[in-house]
Amino acid sequence: MIDSDIIKQATVIQMVESFDKASELIRRGFNLFEQAEQLLKEGFIPTHCYFNVLSRYEHPHSAEISIRRIETEGWKQILDKMGIQKIISAKRKQELDNQLEKHEMPPLTYTEIMAFVKMCMGNTPAMIKELAKEAYEVLMPGRGHGHWKTGHYKTNIKHATYALGKGVIIQNIIGRYYCPDDKMVNSQSEHLLVVVDKVFHILDGKSILNEGSYRSPLVDAINTAEDGKGKTEYFKFKACKNRNLHLTFLRIDLVKMLNEICGDGTLPGETK
Repeated sequence: MIDSDIIKQATVIQMVESFDKASELIRRGFNLFEQAEQLLKEGFIPTHCYFNVLSRYEHPHSAEISIRRIETEGWKQILDKMGIQKIISAKRKQELDNQLEKHEMPPLTYTEIMAFVKMCMGNTPAMIKELAKEAYEVLMPGRGHGHWKTGHYKTNIKHATYALGKGVIIQNIIGRYYCPDDKMVNSQSEHLLVVVDKVFHILDGKSILNEGSYRSPLVDAINTAEDGKGKTEYFKFKACKNRNLHLTFLRIDLVKMLNEICGDGTLPGETK
């Protein structure tokens, strides 16, 4: 599931060399800016003007801040090339996004990149199980997001009490509070449907979030359905004005696989 091409030694070395050279140029550049400011201050003495060549509002305050910012961008590119976003749960994605936002990723070195990639590849089965269980929580009434009222629906009693069946009703996931007639997926909850879509693609041995997919095929289809009805490769759906989403599963074989994973924690083909 994770692209192993990035683990090639030449690719990683090229990335690190580019980053190191760029970092050195940035340090030299900031040093030249500092020299320019000093020349101006010395040439215009006495003065009440402040010769800040770099505006504090438009540029990083130092070379190291700038380098840390491009280091984070480098990690974003690596994660994108790995395709890790396609298999991690929403919870793990949020944790990773927070690390990136706070510039808390490891230093961008050959050793750290290789260690991170190998760690992710070794943990791929565990990450897929985590994703599957997160999707299960979304789809099963009485668990996870906003399902405390949905257990009484006939569809859920019949098809989602002890295990998933043919379909399910997910509550409070359609429409925005300020636009009650809207049948688009609530932006605060769309990550839940992305998780469900990810799992079905993975269980079918396919990738998700390829070119042409904005959020996910399921979310995109719901958001572009004129009457709130439609289907994707894995789901038939109906978005309702009461903010509920009716989902019918088109691949019962994948539903059975999901039930098995969340029942005994075993992936298809994995020894129990």
